[in-house]
Amino acid sequence: MRNRMILLLTLSLTLILTGALTASAQGGDLAFVRIGHFVGDAPAVDVYLNGELSDVQDLTLGDVTPWIAVPAGTYSAAITVADAPLANAVATLDGVLLEPGDWATISAIGSLAENSLALQPAIEDYDTPIADGVTRVNVFHAIEGMSGIDLVRRGASMIDTIAYPNQNLGNDGLGSVELASDTIDLAIAAAGRPTAVIVTLPQVELLDGHYVSLFVYGTLDAPLYSIQTVSPAEATLVRSGNPLTTETIVVDPAVDQPAATVEASGTAAFIRVGHFGSDAPAVDVFLNGELTSVQNLEYGTVTDWLPVPAGTYTVAASVAGSPVDNAVMTLEEVELEADSWTTISAVGSLGQDTLSLTSAEEDYATVIEEGVTRVSVFHAMEGMSGIDLVRRGAVMISTIAFPDAALGNDGQASVELASGTVDLAIAAAGRTDAVIVTIPAVVLEENTYVAIFVYGSLEAPEYLIKVVEEAEINLLRRTS
Repeated sequence: MRNRMILLLTLSLTLILTGALTASAQGGDLAFVRIGHFVGDAPAVDVYLNGELSDVQDLTLGDVTPWIAVPAGTYSAAITVADAPLANAVATLDGVLLEPGDWATISAIGSLAENSLALQPAIEDYDTPIADGVTRVNVFHAIEGMSGIDLVRRGASMIDTIAYPNQNLGNDGLGSVELASDTIDLAIAAAGRPTAVIVTLPQVELLDGHYVSLFVYGTLDAPLYSIQTVSPAEATLVRSGNPLTTETIVVDPAVDQPAATVEASGTAAFIRVGHFGSDAPAVDVFLNGELTSVQNLEYGTVTDWLPVPAGTYTVAASVAGSPVDNAVMTLEEVELEADSWTTISAVGSLGQDTLSLTSAEEDYATVIEEGVTRVSVFHAMEGMSGIDLVRRGAVMISTIAFPDAALGNDGQASVELASGTVDLAIAAAGRTDAVIVTIPAVVLEENTYVAIFVYGSLEAPEYLIKVVEEAEINLLRRTS
């Protein structure tokens, strides 16, 4: 099987909620469902829910649908070979109770030849808060003939003995663990034998606060795996009843995995907020007078990207816990167009009465060429008129001015650099020898956006680096 990155079909929430599923809904509470295909000898399949053909059609081996919201209730599910009628179902699952707030992955497992094909539900934890700097990792075991597996890192077991699904024994095939966010090598090994590696999972990216699901299937002779990552923003969108598309990376470990780019769509805009007001306390952020989820934002921090409806906004920030009427900074008439990416930053000083909010739009639309990283620098160092980004004494970006809306300065500039690990520096504009701060060993990964925020003062300069992958941007932008 060739490796591929698959953009899964967009499920129509409207059709599902107004079709067969509403017959079993219990009130207006929502549950959440996705469906995976892990039957190695089965062709593409169609999925029926409560006796009606759903929008999940032509689902192929290794595919996992995006999460969708459905009314809580009791459901029946069935799968057929693609285009076959329900009467020819090859597997059925009756009486699946989805309680409000449940996140259920229903997987096709087993083998047609062995007459062991079945549908298996597993409830995942999307409700317990994830601590900062941590990723929730779920592993689903669908390797038929393998009684138990472990998730292993560097020879140590991260999850012990994930049993193959067996409803009669109460095994749902799912194990979960929280790991420090990073890009790490993982492996699947025989239960209790960390050296008996079945499949390696190199360079798995565990993003802060995200949910990463590893689906392991195939056979001992030809193991396969798929990875699906869901961001906190996406989970919030699904909870609110929005349809969502996402990517599943389907991997044959014997072949290298190519990169892929997915087109943008949707009507959402995206913002992130940074706090670089040197003597300002933690702040809460309001949009059009309403308190947002950005609360208690401390100096020297930048939020992740957040989706908002495109439109015109007034942005305000108050000391944490204070109402919008006590805002210490306000920025009016910020136009956020669909698929725009705007960083809103607090800059200046309370003591100098220069504290303000400024906005700068990032370029996430222009395609990044292979072997290149897009690097943005934001200048928030009050008292410094202009800065340069320097590498090995050569200017990479010249004269980034301190933000000043009246002069048309947004404080930001960008450049595309060859991917690699490089030493960078911030110097006074036009004076490469007048280095203000060194930024050693910056990792510039291919097809990523690296934002460097420079703040503080000449006497005490500071910087913060935020890295966003192209795949993460593609996931976030697919809202409707």
